[in-house]
Amino acid sequence: MQNKKTILLAGILCFCFSGLMAQNNHRHKHPHNEGHHSHYKTMVGKTYLVHYTDKDYKFTFVTDSTIKWMDAKATDGPVYDLTTVNHSTYLSWWDERKEGSMAQVIDLRHKKIYTTKVNENRKMVQVTGTLTFVPDTSNTTAPPVATPTLTTPAKK
Repeated sequence: MQNKKTILLAGILCFCFSGLMAQNNHRHKHPHNEGHHSHYKTMVGKTYLVHYTDKDYKFTFVTDSTIKWMDAKATDGPVYDLTTVNHSTYLSWWDERKEGSMAQVIDLRHKKIYTTKVNENRKMVQVTGTLTFVPDTSNTTAPPVATPTLTTPAKK
């Protein structure tokens, strides 16, 4: 079990460091505080579709440290741990009973998800998917219905 976690962690770190290097240490200087500031905002309730070549899934941020992962057409699924790497990059991992360990780097900035799976034979399989934000429509209200104008027939 320890070897599996070590291999999984190595795959995850490769993705993380390559993603962070690609960002080229992108930081904003702000004159009012002469330092760097965080772009942190909560992601709770936000949902993304995950498009892999062979199948689609979706995940929803349940808390700032957990996501609910499910088939694209499902309404419920298991909740997994999530770690924030930076303001738009997250790391998630879990063990599947039948399929081995899974780790994912979720890069919202580039709309990509990098998945590394370690199967029962200790082989690493890496897959990249694309992400599409799903707008929340549960709180939107319908526009008010216009009151029809009434005309009174002219008297004769």
